[in-house]
Amino acid sequence: TGSTAYSFSAGGPIIRDKLHFFTANEWTTENTPVTGPYADQPASAAQKFPLQPDTLARFIDLMKALGSKDVGSAGSVNIPNPLTNIFARLDWQINPVHRMVLRYNYADGERLRQQTARSTILAVLSDNYHNFRNVKSAPVLQLFSNFANGASNELFLGYNKWFNRRDPLSTFPQ
Repeated sequence: TGSTAYSFSAGGPIIRDKLHFFTANEWTTENTPVTGPYADQPASAAQKFPLQPDTLARFIDLMKALGSKDVGSAGSVNIPNPLTNIFARLDWQINPVHRMVLRYNYADGERLRQQTARSTILAVLSDNYHNFRNVKSAPVLQLFSNFANGASNELFLGYNKWFNRRDPLSTFPQ
């Protein structure tokens, strides 16, 4: 297991007292091991993989004969979990009464997931996993008005677009 993270933020005036920007962004990857017993694990492991090496080899050979290019691994597998988060914002003081804010959120996350968990009675190869991806894009425009008589209002226009998809790694059924 292991993880990496990179991030930065920056902000400041574009036009002094009139137009400002801010951005905060991050990219992370976290590798997590697949749960359950796996082939070729140490003999001292508490849970034993359910197939003997020769049975596993015969199964892999059979799947390849049936047309599967790669059945994956029955061994220890790490799953990467990449994530990108982007935030950007512009603030514009139009005049003493009106201020406009434009902001944008973007997230793109991915996780390779087991469709069925490994156990002492169930051998699951890594080709049986599926890729689970979420992408979010959300721009917002706001207009704030503060009038001399103490009245105020806000116009809020926003849009959210989500992409949520699960793609199996194999065309073969479980």
